[in-house]
Amino acid sequence: MKTNLKVMVIGAGGNGSFFLKHIHRLIRKGQIPDGVSFTVFDGDDVEKKNTAYQDYETKDILENKAKVMSVRYDMLAKTHYVKDAKDFAGFDTIICCVDNKDFRELMFRYADKHPNVYWIDVRAEGQSVVIYTRNKKNILDVMLKTLPKESKGTSCQREYELSNGIVQMGNQIAAVITAQYFLNYIREEENPPVFNHMF
Repeated sequence: MKTNLKVMVIGAGGNGSFFLKHIHRLIRKGQIPDGVSFTVFDGDDVEKKNTAYQDYETKDILENKAKVMSVRYDMLAKTHYVKDAKDFAGFDTIICCVDNKDFRELMFRYADKHPNVYWIDVRAEGQSVVIYTRNKKNILDVMLKTLPKESKGTSCQREYELSNGIVQMGNQIAAVITAQYFLNYIREEENPPVFNHMF
């Protein structure tokens, strides 16, 4: 079992807030060793609309997402977006919970040069879930081809559904699967290169 890891969780929104909730519970239940530490990065503040599909309450509105998670779950917080590879220094595990093409490309290129860095890339939109993990099949060229052509960020919910009061559970399903994949990793069990399903 891997007992000493520094984990960076990028994004505390629809995917990340629920992933961190599961991780906190696993820590309390003794499933994650004390030597594994988590730092959550997010430059966003909680908005009223986020409370419908992210793990936030009305009292969290206008607070920085990373700070809310760090206080709630006793983790470190970085209240900025990761736009520079320097932010990766000192971390050996990256959990990508943001839907951002530029960040993903930065992460994939960094990981290609640092083979000891493990990563999990979490993607959810509506009822669709796609999760990639560091694997010999997921080389840099393969992963770059999974990125959209434009750098437009998206949400874990479809805008037309949200505007009609419809919330899907894909992001919460993705968070649970990612928590299991993280457990597999620290228990030194190999994760599949990709999980892809529409519920």
